[in-house]
Amino acid sequence: MTGREIRIAWYDRTTSKYDYGAWKEFKFLKTMNAWINNQNKKIPQTKYWVEYRNDEKMQNARNIEEVECIKIESESAEYTDYLMIE
Repeated sequence: MTGREIRIAWYDRTTSKYDYGAWKEFKFLKTMNAWINNQNKKIPQTKYWVEYRNDEKMQNARNIEEVECIKIESESAEYTDYLMIE
């Protein structure tokens, strides 16, 4: 594990409320992105996005849209990782 973690965050425009989910391993990025894209289409009054942090001690989460993520796959289908370019 790279030490980086991700979570889903959202802003409800109706109630003007920002909220977020639990931290997960970075390997779930593809699944989270698919989910937020679907939710943003289904519920337009709420904006969903993925946030990341570099380690558990980091206080401020950053929007993953600020960096470029390149998927790295091994020859076996078991291993997938991402290279983040800030």
